[in-house]
Amino acid sequence: TLWCPNDPKFYSATPEKDIRLGFQGGNGSEGRRTLVEALQGYVTVGDRNEGLDSYQAYASFLLRCKSVLNMPFGGSGNIQMKNRVLETGLAKACLFELMGSPTKRWFTPGVDYVEYETSSDIKKTLDNPSFDWQFYANNLNKKVTENYSAERFWERVLGNL
Repeated sequence: TLWCPNDPKFYSATPEKDIRLGFQGGNGSEGRRTLVEALQGYVTVGDRNEGLDSYQAYASFLLRCKSVLNMPFGGSGNIQMKNRVLETGLAKACLFELMGSPTKRWFTPGVDYVEYETSSDIKKTLDNPSFDWQFYANNLNKKVTENYSAERFWERVLGNL
């Protein structure tokens, strides 16, 4: 599988990780709104329509997150692998990914990210004193940087010529 690489320069800063769980994306679908509302008090939402108007601002938001919530729904309602997964890895944050999403084709649930089915799953994980977000963040970062860097991208492209 070939994913277009993200520029790691946007993820080189090391700000304080002061956001416990962040979500940055459209809130247009009912499913997303319902999940975000159910996570009120747990999730910080960064909305591109409210100041996150550049990729640098988006990356800066992710860099402040200990964990990132991913809702992998496409515009037609289908579930898909989102670039947010790779960006979360570059930001060295723990990914919360919907159970059954295609992300498991490239990354390992319970090792590279935390699966959830409901908002209760997320709250239970975040409230667990032994939850180690850095374990998942480090594993995801390692896999993203080793397998989805610009060098790996071009090796694959040029190797197919």
